[in-house]
Amino acid sequence: STYNVRIGRSKNIPRPYLDGKQKDMWVGSGTLFLERDRRYIGPGHEGIVEFEEQQIITYHYYDGGDSGVSKLADRELFWNDKDWPELWDHLILTD
Repeated sequence: STYNVRIGRSKNIPRPYLDGKQKDMWVGSGTLFLERDRRYIGPGHEGIVEFEEQQIITYHYYDGGDSGVSKLADRELFWNDKDWPELWDHLILTD
C-alpha cells in the first residue's frame, strides 16, 4: 500500500484548507503527516485520545513483519513550535 495521511488546516470550515507551505489542499497538496515506516505499511483511519496532558493517536496499518496482517498502532502526539502535529516513535503494537 502506498496510502499516507496528509494534513492541512483552515480558519473557515468550508475552506480553504492550507498545508504547512500555505498551499491549498483542494488542488492536491497537503503536509505529509503519516506514511509507511519500516513494518508499518499504509497507515490510516486516525483517532485521537487525550489522557490528562498527553494526546495519543491511533491508526490502522498493515504489518510488514507479520505477512501484512492489519493491526492498530498508537503513538504520542505533540504540537511543534508552529502548532503543527508531530508524532513520537511507535509506542505499542496491538493485535
